[in-house]
Amino acid sequence: MDQAASSPLQEELGRAPSSQELKAYRQKRRRARASLSSCLPPEPVTLLLFYTYAPTPMSKHRQTEAVRFSLNSLKKNNLTGRLRIAREGYNGTLTGSKKGVRAFTASLEMFDCATFGNQRVDFKYVDGLPHNQALKGLKCWPVTEIVTYGFDPRDAPLDAGGHHLSPQVFHAALTDPDAVVVDVRNFNETIIGRFAPAAGAQVL
Repeated sequence: MDQAASSPLQEELGRAPSSQELKAYRQKRRRARASLSSCLPPEPVTLLLFYTYAPTPMSKHRQTEAVRFSLNSLKKNNLTGRLRIAREGYNGTLTGSKKGVRAFTASLEMFDCATFGNQRVDFKYVDGLPHNQALKGLKCWPVTEIVTYGFDPRDAPLDAGGHHLSPQVFHAALTDPDAVVVDVRNFNETIIGRFAPAAGAQVL
């Protein structure tokens, strides 16, 4: 017999409860807990945005392992959204509780230290969003590219990229009247913020 459930009922009845009485008591407690949960305000939502390239491309087997591990961790921490995993890296737009989101990113650091360890990835956390901004459903799947460009990755090797600008140099570059800024973020990423064109600047 379940002592945790029978003790308060036994005190109430003044005797040991029957199996039928104990079953009815357990059902009553479950309904009470469900009613209490429905009365609590929804927990605020945290939005997580990140993408990162692995130091070296994963093997096909390692990519499969990464998808399996990430999907299990996402489900364990009750996250929703989309996570694309290519042999070149990861790209995620996810939502969940503040605690759950950070537990997930911590699990990535343990699983793939070479990519996520030592704070190599700048995870973007947006806490305190209303519950209705939680993403619907969950999908974690293997892809060819973490950002789809539609050409062979060999035509754009990672070591042939442009020059990284510090925040100070970037803001100085914005003052160039001939500067062109291309904002390629998606809708969820613009929740964090967006570029404000200078007065008189042309928006394409």
